[in-house]
Amino acid sequence: MAEEARLEEKLCWEFGVVQQNKNGQPVCGDRVLVSREDDRVQIVLSDGLGSGTQANIASTLTASLIAGLTKRGFPLEDCIRSVDAALPVTKKHGLAYATFSLVSTEGRQVRVLQYDSPPAVFLRDGVSLDYPHQERTIREKPIQETVLTMKSGDMLVLFSDGVSEAGRGVTTYAGWDRRQMEDYLLRSVRPEDHARHVAANILSAVQALDLFELHDDTSVAVLRLRERLSVNLLIGPSGSRLPEGDAEGITLALEDGQSLSELLSVLRRYSENGMMSLDLAEAEDRISQQLKMLAEEASDIRILVCAASDRGRAEGQRLDQVLALRRCLEDLGKEVTLRIC
Repeated sequence: MAEEARLEEKLCWEFGVVQQNKNGQPVCGDRVLVSREDDRVQIVLSDGLGSGTQANIASTLTASLIAGLTKRGFPLEDCIRSVDAALPVTKKHGLAYATFSLVSTEGRQVRVLQYDSPPAVFLRDGVSLDYPHQERTIREKPIQETVLTMKSGDMLVLFSDGVSEAGRGVTTYAGWDRRQMEDYLLRSVRPEDHARHVAANILSAVQALDLFELHDDTSVAVLRLRERLSVNLLIGPSGSRLPEGDAEGITLALEDGQSLSELLSVLRRYSENGMMSLDLAEAEDRISQQLKMLAEEASDIRILVCAASDRGRAEGQRLDQVLALRRCLEDLGKEVTLRIC
């Protein structure tokens, strides 16, 4: 990919991740790591052999090493060598093994490296498109490499084999057939859908195919290119108004401490439970509409805090809540600025 390529100012990357453990397992054997720096995004999805703690250790080591070393510019061969040296051999299988998919952006280009993972799905205008790839062997591992140039509304869907194997021997003969999965996405995904909503939609279908007792750890990560949308979040006493020059975009107002507490509480639940995105699509209550605007529709959020006249302990608690709100939004990939007025 071209060096120093920049994303157009009106566009931004959006990501969404949902995961669910295999039925009866306390931890997930998959690991997804997402990092963002300026307008660049990196996603690593790794699936450890088996399930439970040992699979979790293998996928965590693999994802962490691949993510950290590639960001530091190490050649892929060195990254894979480090993974091979770090992975513990499992007692049950006598192997040290984890798959991985690595996605990194540069401008509107996306580089995809995949080792033994289900091939990523590329969605454009609600249709799954075939894409060319090159294959090379590194330390006896076949690595598939793809470079895509994306436009607004395009999505790239990564997933572990909990998706491709969904329903095997229960509701499907040999797992979720690729064409059937693509048909499902064609019927259920719109280009304007948030990345997390798409990921949750896929996991919902997997749950149904597995009769709601997942037979494997399941992870879905979606990367979407979209147009920016600015939102002003005004927090203050009744009658507060925006400072001049900050009215661009959509404005939401929280006029009391209780409203801020409710919003922070539901935003935390949303951060922990990706499936909440499906409920937001139909919800019409005030707090759900605010959550949808901030967590999904907005890309850039200006938090404007207007101090109350009776400063004191309550004001300090409110500022703590505002800072927590900012952290939650940044963890969801939002560009957040904070101003005290």
